[in-house]
Amino acid sequence: MTYKAFLSAIAAKQIPATIAEEVIRDISRLRPECELILCMFSADRSLSILKVADDGSVGREDSFATIGSGSHIADGVLFQREHQEDETLGATLYHVYEAMKLGSIAPGVGKEFTINVLYPPGEKDEHVYADIVNKKGMAFLEAQFKKRGPKAFTNFQKLPASILERDFA
Repeated sequence: MTYKAFLSAIAAKQIPATIAEEVIRDISRLRPECELILCMFSADRSLSILKVADDGSVGREDSFATIGSGSHIADGVLFQREHQEDETLGATLYHVYEAMKLGSIAPGVGKEFTINVLYPPGEKDEHVYADIVNKKGMAFLEAQFKKRGPKAFTNFQKLPASILERDFA
């Protein structure tokens, strides 16, 4: 039954008020349990980034949005890189790749991902147009990550004894 039909049945007293109240209360407790990033272009071709949270709330984001269990890591990477909405395409692709790569260490995040580039209507087509970073592009970004990304280390030098002092008794 559609929501509209449900409301009509209530109005026609085909569904008792107590049942209707219970169902409406149950519906209000539903959570989509998924997250989504929506990118839209306005008539003036400006970009709007909306983030739908797992509780169903929607918020407008500045410069970037991340979702999922790796989003705290990805946010940290993008803030570390001081990512802004006016970055070059090359810098943006690398920032996003690095954020996705590092975010993928979080539990529940897959190790494979894709990156799409959206263009506003009139830039490459009369409608919104999308490119995808292909295998060659992903290999290039991985090579950049090996050069620019965080580096693992095994031996950290012994701390000098004089760098710590008692803070409280």
